[in-house]
Amino acid sequence: MIRVAEVAAAKPPLAGRVDLKVENVENTVQAQINSLNNIIRAKPHAILIDAGSDTALNPTVKKACDAGIVVVSFDQVITEECAYALESDWDRIPAVLAEWMAKQLDGKGKVFVDRGLAGAPISARLQKGYEDVLAKYPDIEVIGYYNG
Repeated sequence: MIRVAEVAAAKPPLAGRVDLKVENVENTVQAQINSLNNIIRAKPHAILIDAGSDTALNPTVKKACDAGIVVVSFDQVITEECAYALESDWDRIPAVLAEWMAKQLDGKGKVFVDRGLAGAPISARLQKGYEDVLAKYPDIEVIGYYNG
């Protein structure tokens, strides 16, 4: 994800117009809040966030908006009204992946299911999407789950 942003910022139409700085912190809400507070103090024009919680970052995001900073959340979006949200289709994505996997396995086998980041807003949606499709394949057994 970071590499995609770096490549996009280096090519037209963004090249020379965007000064991209990436803050990659541990996957905890508190680490994101601390990082956001540091970023807000630097007064950027915009902040892009892949949130670890849909609500816990809201007060800090509101502080950024009140400082005139445009905030855009993506992937796992936040609910603060002042921020823009670009959400992926987390109902369709795991269904498409599970269907592909089932076809690759010819409808039988043992699999592990990735639930995404533990506690993240989309984790339950990911798991449900996989399980709904895999339920149509009685010869595919889910033997475990992991968060990744």
